[in-house]
Amino acid sequence: RRQRQMCIRDRYNVEVTKIQGPVAHILCRSASTATRMRFKAPEILPLLNQLASFSQVQSLNLRVADDGGGSKLD
Repeated sequence: RRQRQMCIRDRYNVEVTKIQGPVAHILCRSASTATRMRFKAPEILPLLNQLASFSQVQSLNLRVADDGGGSKLD
């Protein structure tokens, strides 16, 4: 049940940008989502491998999206 809650909560917080060989490149909207994905990767990969598009994926390359805010130094 907890895993399903994570999937639903993160559904709109991650985007697969490309699959390049055995690596799926994933853009996360927040650092907390990227951290959760890193810790859950061993559980997520076998589930993704069941999908045809992800059958060869062996690792995830996670990046956090730039929100465009930048840091303001005065």
